[in-house]
Amino acid sequence: MRAGFLTVTLVPLGRQASRVGAIALLGRTEPDVAGMQLALALADGAAAGLALSAELRRQQTAIPQLQSALSSRIVIGQAKGILAERWQVTPDQAFDALRRQARAHQQVLADLARAVISGTADLSRLNPP
Repeated sequence: MRAGFLTVTLVPLGRQASRVGAIALLGRTEPDVAGMQLALALADGAAAGLALSAELRRQQTAIPQLQSALSSRIVIGQAKGILAERWQVTPDQAFDALRRQARAHQQVLADLARAVISGTADLSRLNPP
């Protein structure tokens, strides 16, 4: 009342199933039809903006995770090829040995694969199939 507002009209953001907030219309009188139509349009625009912002945040999280997974797959594939050639076994058998070694020594598989590629892995501990 101190600010001179006599009415408050709340316009929900988003569709009924996914309400994300509301716009508060403050005034001296209740909004007319044109005012409500404008408020509804603004609410739809705000809800769309919030949805786009949430999707952007999701993508900003997912993209680095996918890039890391792809990088790990490439490194693991290279190490698998090195071991398969060195031991004269199939790539699947080389991968199984690599995976067993990583589990047995609580190592990240991609880290062990990088060590195989760089030549710093202790291959004597890796048991060829």
